[in-house]
Amino acid sequence: MNTTFDIIVAGAGHNSLVCAAYLARAGLRVLVLERAREIGGDTCTEELTLPGFKHDACASAHTLIQTSPILRDNELGLDRYGLKYLFPDPVLVMPFRDRRSLTMFPNRDATVKEIARFSERDAQAYEQLLLDWDAIKASYTRARYNPPAKPSNALAALEATSRGLEAVRWRFSSAVETVEERFEEEHVRAFFLWMSLMTMAWVDEPGTGLLPLSITAGRQAFSWTTPVGGSISLPRALAGVVRECGGEIHTNAEVMRILVENGRAMGVVMANGTRRCFHSSRQAFAGCHWTRDARR
Repeated sequence: MNTTFDIIVAGAGHNSLVCAAYLARAGLRVLVLERAREIGGDTCTEELTLPGFKHDACASAHTLIQTSPILRDNELGLDRYGLKYLFPDPVLVMPFRDRRSLTMFPNRDATVKEIARFSERDAQAYEQLLLDWDAIKASYTRARYNPPAKPSNALAALEATSRGLEAVRWRFSSAVETVEERFEEEHVRAFFLWMSLMTMAWVDEPGTGLLPLSITAGRQAFSWTTPVGGSISLPRALAGVVRECGGEIHTNAEVMRILVENGRAMGVVMANGTRRCFHSSRQAFAGCHWTRDARR
């Protein structure tokens, strides 16, 4: 193993690998260290039940990332490394205890018609929900893929949309408030509240009010976006970029401590006591931990 690098990334989940891939493409010498036996983090795919049967251990639907420049503009060319997505039809079916069910289809009109079986008013409300998201999604997307802004700037960006202060109110509402305000029929309400749980946020907490809009609109636009070969296909493609650009990725390699001198990261200490240091002229560190102690 080489002993000096421009960048050391602690962790090989998909977020860390995105960082590593862009840095490697920029010509920097990158080392990725992962304490687990496989890369992937929460986008891993493993044989959890029987041999030959692979399961996504955590993330399965890669919906949000579809709007990222990584995939939207194919900036990293991940298709060259085998990444391919399926867009299921129907998107999902939600069964209820009374033996009824509600189905979302990739075709927007078909979904509207399905909701109308429960409530004509709610079908119209769903169309309005998608229009409201269309009015503010550009502001939200810019915030996701730019350096963090001050809260006041983020709110000002929402206020500047065609929905104005109403959009700010949605931002501070809870998902429960949003759903109850927009929909009247109990099955429909249950469907959109369940959809709002996709990020594992408590739906009665203030600040979750945009989840019924953003998650539902994402599913309507991109279905339950499923990577061929399982969730692991994304990190494997990103790892392909890193390696093709001369970077190295090592598993079973736990970072215990970040070496800091004069306020700057200089390298890391591994669980086995080995030290990996930065190139003397380009010290940098990337990872989830920015303190002296990198233990989780």
